[in-house]
Amino acid sequence: MVYLTSFIYDILCFTFYFLAFNYYLTIRARGLRLKIWQIAVFLLLYIGALESKEMAVTLPAILLLYEALWHAPGRWSWRSVWRWVGTEALPPLVAGAVTLVYILGKALGPESLMKLDSYRPVIGLDLVLRSHLPVPQPVVLRYLRARILQYPNGAAHGRAAPGHRLEDPPENPCS
Repeated sequence: MVYLTSFIYDILCFTFYFLAFNYYLTIRARGLRLKIWQIAVFLLLYIGALESKEMAVTLPAILLLYEALWHAPGRWSWRSVWRWVGTEALPPLVAGAVTLVYILGKALGPESLMKLDSYRPVIGLDLVLRSHLPVPQPVVLRYLRARILQYPNGAAHGRAAPGHRLEDPPENPCS
């Protein structure tokens, strides 16, 4: 049997994430609002998940969605939404504020990995399509490039600029 110590962070994140999630839902399913000390316990569990692995940042959004679906304000007037934000939606919003501080600290802190090129996020439709689509990737990319996207060589709407041709997509940098 082989033990890989790198999986401990996944296990810790899962444990704290679902302890926080279950703790929150158990209280809310009874129709109760979290008291200050219960919010503190929830936040401690959430911070434990955050310190284990970054994927825990999704918890406030999940809980806010839960509140919006199962405990939405009676009417969608400004007054009732404001009251809802200050009562039912408050714990997920506080957790969201903790998440914001956490993300800013990770991104801008003195030892931020974002200062290294290999950890800096690269966002682009081509990259997403090349890494997540099944086999006929070049065909889909050429279609999107021709119909939707504007490229430096002037290719748009299926026509190349004079003196240029529609090129195949570049090699996948992720592989």
